[in-house]
Amino acid sequence: AYGFLKSENGVHRLVRVSPYNAQGKRMTSFASVFVVPLVDDTIEVDVNPANLSWDTFRS
Repeated sequence: AYGFLKSENGVHRLVRVSPYNAQGKRMTSFASVFVVPLVDDTIEVDVNPANLSWDTFRS
């Protein structure tokens, strides 16, 4: 499911005519979506320190 939903990350906007407003104005609603995969806690990842690199920049 993660593969199908990962592109939905971000802010979604819904614009509709409010049924509660007598003037028929449009109302905008926002929803923030953050999709992450579920990872099993039994998985252990070993990272070799020799494979790490640190880059520092200044401007």
